[in-house]
Amino acid sequence: ERGQEPGRGSGWSGGRARTRPRARSREWLERRESANEAKSQVVGLLSLGVQQHGKRMRNFALRNKVVDKVVRLLRQKDKVLALSALRFVRQCVGAADDFYCRYIVENDLLADVVALLGRHIKRDNLINSAILELADFVRSRNIKVLVKYFVEKYRSAFEGIAYVDTFRNLIRRYEQNEEYEREAGRTGSANDGEGGPGRHGRRGAFGTSLDEDEDESYFGADDDADKQDGTLRRAASLA
Repeated sequence: ERGQEPGRGSGWSGGRARTRPRARSREWLERRESANEAKSQVVGLLSLGVQQHGKRMRNFALRNKVVDKVVRLLRQKDKVLALSALRFVRQCVGAADDFYCRYIVENDLLADVVALLGRHIKRDNLINSAILELADFVRSRNIKVLVKYFVEKYRSAFEGIAYVDTFRNLIRRYEQNEEYEREAGRTGSANDGEGGPGRHGRRGAFGTSLDEDEDESYFGADDDADKQDGTLRRAASLA
């Protein structure tokens, strides 16, 4: 009696059909892990660029929407990649350059940070700690543009967080700044935005002065900065 031909019936073809999807799944996971690792390394290089290359990196970031692209990585499930993106945001906020803070506020780029906090609320992990450190840095340095942005935009979300004092202190700092501005307005003692605690007026992140015309030019559409390095451009596209 003739047996079943290979490929027919459940014994041979069924086993083969069951193994193929698993093989594809492993291959897909390996590719995704490799891609995420590459992106994480690229983001690390971009963070170094913010730290070390000042004006050139600022021009490049504006022209290629680098901050926007990196912040979108916070939506990824890969925690290492999300941490790399958080470190980049922290580097931008801590840079001695008001440009990044103004750019973040103008484009509402910390929305994904707040959403990420919501996903890791009360979790004792590196992502939660990194977000708390970022918020506390903004408060302790009194980066007014970010204090105002954080509280006015996300106060309702922060008021429900009671397991740490970070956001209550941030809200308190905002209220202190607002009270100071009201007092300054009533007494007429405000000196072109000078005075009071923290960063303000035309001062940089750590008290370094910025030329107003130069600073404003980065938000214009007709910026004619030098051509950017091709390697950096490809790095930004990976992010």
